[in-house]
Order: sequence, then C-alpha cells, then structure tokens
Amino acid sequence: MTLSLETLLNLNHLFIRNCENIKCLSSSKVLPNLVDIEIRECPEFVSFPREGLSAPNLTSLYVSRCLNLKSLPCHANTLLPKLERMTISNFLEMETFPEGGMPPSLRSLYIRNCEKLMRSSSITSMSMLIHLSIGGPCDGVKSFSNGGLVLLPPSLTSLDLFQMSILLTLECRGLFHLPSLEVLRKIDCPKLENMSGERLPASLIQLEIYKCPLLEERCRMKHPQTWPKVAHIRRIEVNYKWIQQD
Repeated sequence: MTLSLETLLNLNHLFIRNCENIKCLSSSKVLPNLVDIEIRECPEFVSFPREGLSAPNLTSLYVSRCLNLKSLPCHANTLLPKLERMTISNFLEMETFPEGGMPPSLRSLYIRNCEKLMRSSSITSMSMLIHLSIGGPCDGVKSFSNGGLVLLPPSLTSLDLFQMSILLTLECRGLFHLPSLEVLRKIDCPKLENMSGERLPASLIQLEIYKCPLLEERCRMKHPQTWPKVAHIRRIEVNYKWIQQD
C-alpha cells in the first residue's frame, strides 16, 4: 500500500501502472538520480510524500487515471527545480496546483480531462510555460474563453486544444493577449464551427486543424465569417493538407 523510496537512492526511472492497492509514496531523503516518474491507472493512489518529493534532477512527471489523487507533490517549486515536462490526465476532483506554484524550469504542461484544474487561476501565473496542451472532454465548456477557462500565460509559443466534446466557438479575444503564440492546434473538436472576435493573434505563423469537420469546411471554403480571422497566418494545415493563401 505504501512504496518507500528511501532505499532506492540510485533510482533513475519510476514507472507504476495498474497497482490496485498502492496508496502513497514515501521518502524523507533526497533522490538525486531520479529523472522521471510515471504513475497511471492506480485507483487507490492518494498522495506523494507528505513532506514533498525531493528530486533535484527530476525532469518529467506523468500522472494519469489515479482517480483518488487530489494534489500534486507539495513544495514542487523548490524540491523539483529541474522539472521541465508535466502531464496530468483524468483528475476530475483536482482543483489547484501545489501551494507556491510550479518550478520556473517547467516548459511544457499537458492537461487532459481535468476541468476543475483548468479553471485554476494558478495557470495564469505560470509565466515559464512555452507549450500548453488542454484536452477534454470538458463537457461544460462550449466556448473557450466564456466557458470559464482561465486566462492563459502570455509566455506561450504553442497551444493545443483537443478532444473538447461540446466546444462550439473559439473566441479570438481569449487568445489575443498571447503576444508570443506561434503555433495553434485544434484536434478532435467535432462541434467546433465558429471563431468570434476580430482575428487570431498576429504572432501566429502556423494553424493546424484536425478532426474538426465543421471548422475544416469553413477554412477550406474560405468562409467570409472565418477566413478574415486566419488569413494573416502563413501556414494553415487542415487534415494534413496546406491551404493556399490568396
């Protein structure tokens, strides 16, 4: 039920999957060699070490389908100083990131089916992020900005929106405060048809749309309500085919 890491100080990689009884990790010692952790499909897993997980060289953290886990490692901003990539998937009850925030080294964040967490204002303050992926189904989100999702950090250079089951509208003004955004991907949003507002950010150089049939058709036909919002983007790809600019 408890996995102690104190005798595993030479551990480089920790991978736990389908362990139905494990409830927590424990360690009061520094884990100097640990570089990545992956924990998935452990329904009883509820906590990382209570005092925090001290892993000064950890670069990647992946946690998925641990339905009773409500919080990430505490003191992550100081105990995980080299964390670069983090994936959090299928946590319906997780509402916020650790107190103190995430470390300044974090560059890539992938969040899937964590609707409460997506509304956390702490995402806004993650000015270190350059890549963010947000995935559904997010059954309560019909509009990207008015649906309650928080303001995104202005440091982003790429943004992925995927598998948002009832997303109807992408509001350009919800993205216009992202002055460094270069790549925007929309994937598997079957009801997404409209974009409202003046246009997508001027910094965008690449727009990719996959499995969004309604929006795809509007882009291919250069619909007058859609095309002016994207015409300034140098490369527009719809289902792996580039659309020629006028």
